[in-house]
Amino acid sequence: MKLLVFDIDGTLTATNRVDGESFSSAVRAVLPISADLNWSQFTEFTAAAILRELWATYSTEEYSTVEADVQRHLFAHLESRVASDPEAFVPIGGAQDIFAKVRHAGWTPAIATGGWRRSAEFKLATAGIATRGVPFATSSEHDRRTDIIRSAVRLAAEGAEPQKIVYVGDGAWDVRASRELGIGFVGRAGPYRAQRLLDLGASAVVPDFTDADALIALLSGSRSLVPSADAGSAPLPPESR
Repeated sequence: MKLLVFDIDGTLTATNRVDGESFSSAVRAVLPISADLNWSQFTEFTAAAILRELWATYSTEEYSTVEADVQRHLFAHLESRVASDPEAFVPIGGAQDIFAKVRHAGWTPAIATGGWRRSAEFKLATAGIATRGVPFATSSEHDRRTDIIRSAVRLAAEGAEPQKIVYVGDGAWDVRASRELGIGFVGRAGPYRAQRLLDLGASAVVPDFTDADALIALLSGSRSLVPSADAGSAPLPPESR
């Protein structure tokens, strides 16, 4: 069994910017934070982990109460944005068909995202990406990205021992998580961000999924896709579209 695990924002959907704006807006609506969030300050880049760091600093309420309020504001912001700007939720090229194509090539797809489940499902559905039958792990179940990826792998493997696991992502945190887990990594980025992923240790980056055959050939090649030593850790800036 060969597993191909996908991130969502910036990987399957071009939603990095709207996701960051929505999360920041929701947090500021609930916690006494006036400035925009500095993404580089966080030690773990998932919705739950970031919120826990902020909650520990800015709130004395129960975490579950704060999380529920932030998620409510986040989802309302996403719904408002899709009504006013549906182009903020477009799929990455080829993403709508990529699950079927990798299955046909003998790979089992799965999803592991640092976002919460409800917002993740909303963004995928809005982008027209069907996920029926695709194992799905999110920040609703785990705080750490490595644990989210492990959960997606367990769900996809169904008790079997995978021969190969590759994670597809667009961020510095994706490279680091893949290296920590000792699994393969393929970056998804346009020219603006591709070199940064390579500098962080990725050995391969694709611009999108329109050429699925090229992706499959890359996955099936003999070279190691496990990221090399970290050359930096700052989050990548949102990709221009």
